[in-house]
Amino acid sequence: MAVSATSFSQVWTKSQMDKANTAKNISYLTKTEKEAILYINLCRLFPKEFSELEVSQYQINEDYEDSVLIEFEEFKKSLQNDLLNRKACKALIFSRTLYFDAKCYSTEISKVNRSGHDRVNCKKTNYAECISFGQKTGKDIALQLLVDSGIKSLGHRKICLDKSYSKIGLSSNKHFEFEVCAVAELQ
Repeated sequence: MAVSATSFSQVWTKSQMDKANTAKNISYLTKTEKEAILYINLCRLFPKEFSELEVSQYQINEDYEDSVLIEFEEFKKSLQNDLLNRKACKALIFSRTLYFDAKCYSTEISKVNRSGHDRVNCKKTNYAECISFGQKTGKDIALQLLVDSGIKSLGHRKICLDKSYSKIGLSSNKHFEFEVCAVAELQ
């Protein structure tokens, strides 16, 4: 689901951004990968503010069918309600091990049609895994996972906001059908 990319809200303080930007010094990550981790962390650290500053303004492309637009708004509202009642939890710290696992799978699914989390060439793991398709910016990747439109279990949202996870690895890649894909591994 393609969405409109916008920059960070100007209301975030330097202190908040620094706290959330746990992957900023990882030289081999792309800007998109760093930004996705930053946005997930902003949501974890400052749920109420994130709802107000980022989620409330977030829209998908209006070219989608009405049913998709309605579903997105319902899931977006669900995320806003969730964040208003959620307590802050610690930022996720970047993990090289999780990154290379995510990179393996983002590379695998970039070339061959896979059903969800069906690994063939990458080793099976016990990490919590989230997959995003079609999102070109870190913000769009993070918000696709957090809104989790169309996923009744809200699995991606639950994983991203689960306080028991402390580490993240995230890799984005080109995709044969959706232009871009991203895999996030959390532990």
